[in-house]
Parts: sequence; C-alpha cells; structure tokens
Amino acid sequence: MNKLHIQVTVIVGSFLASYFISHLISRSDEISLAISLILAALPQLVSRKRFESRKRQLESYWPIAIESVVSALHSGRSITEALVELEEYGPTELSNSWIRISNNLQNGRSVDQVLRAESGELKSPRADQFFATLIFAKEYGGNSVQSSLRQLAQLMREEHQVHEEIETKFGWVRNSAILAAIAPWLLLLILTSQPRTIEAFATDGGKTILSLGLVATALAYLWMERLAKLPQGPRTLSLSEQN
Repeated sequence: MNKLHIQVTVIVGSFLASYFISHLISRSDEISLAISLILAALPQLVSRKRFESRKRQLESYWPIAIESVVSALHSGRSITEALVELEEYGPTELSNSWIRISNNLQNGRSVDQVLRAESGELKSPRADQFFATLIFAKEYGGNSVQSSLRQLAQLMREEHQVHEEIETKFGWVRNSAILAAIAPWLLLLILTSQPRTIEAFATDGGKTILSLGLVATALAYLWMERLAKLPQGPRTLSLSEQN
C-alpha cells in the first residue's frame, strides 16, 4: 500500500468514525456530516505538521556535516575523499544522502554531477548552499574554502535558531486559531441536545448555514496557514542545471 492509499484510508476512516460518533450524540444527519467533514482533516493536518517538524530537524544537521568536511579538508583530504568519508563520520540522520553520494563518487561520477543530483533529491536550500560551495571550490580551487564552510555552518545554526523561535511563537497562534475554528462546531454538537436545534438545521436554511460555516472554516484555516508560513531560502542548485 503506497503513501496515497494510506492517506486516503486514514481520511475515510476518520470521516466515518467522526460521523458515527457525531450521529450518536446529535441524531442529525446534516450536523453529523458537517462535523465529520471538519474532523476528517485533522489526521492529515497532524501528519503534515510532523513531517514539517521532521524536515526542520533534518535541516539542523547540515552544520554538523559541514564541520565534518572541514575537519577532513584540514587533515589533508581532498573534497572527494571528504565527501566519501561522510558515510562514516557524517551525521547518521542524513545517512541516506551520504550513501548515495559515496556510491556515485566511487562509481566514477564527478563531484559536480553527484552533488547536483543529490540536490535535486533533497530539495533543501541548506544542502544547496553546502554543495554549491564545494562545487565552486572543486572547480576553481582556493585556500578559503575551509573558512567559508565554517562561516556557512555558523550562519546555518543562527538561522535555524531564529526559525525555531519564530515557529514556536507562530505555533501558539496556529493552535489557538485551530481551537477557535473547532469550538463553534463543538458548541453546535452540544446544542443538539435540544430538539429545536436539530429541526432548525434540517431545513434548507439550516443546511445553507452549515455549508457556509464549512467554507468559512476552511478559508480561515488556509488564510491562517498562509500568514504563518515561513519563507524558504532560495534554491541554488537543481537537476535542471546539470549539463
């Protein structure tokens, strides 16, 4: 079962479970349908937040990788040798990248080709900065590559720290917005204990209000996500640039 099938299964399962529980409480098809449509999206939202958190965590390991390469260069290794040694000495959280890089280099591919291909695989602005520095140093040489890499690692650490602080503050705002969006629907579910509430939302006017509420909730969440989204750094390498 691929990732798409798993996501669809989770969404459908969440929808059915939410509808069943809501219907047990409200005894209203219309209200249960509206609430279950809102709650069905929650597992996907949680999964996406975990993915973003994991991605930010992986980004934090690039300064360690850079320092490992600097250490190898300081010991007299070439750039190619330093990259190959990342499979052994680099941060294990990025081990898949080190294995691919090492295998491709040992198979005779150039540093430029290997790093551009890995850049296309990772789609990481920080990896691009690291790889672009190495490609430039490999092609044109220079005695300042070690100091440049050290400065890059320091800048990455500072940038990551700032992003984490901003993400923490935005996280409180985002969570408050989600609670504010869900609260009216939970209140509606509580009010279904009164028969008049069920009768009101069974009418055409009530169905229209539920539909407008769903649209407003979705638009408010998307707007909040857009405001809270941090800008990504520019990409400097890609597969399309490879000759």
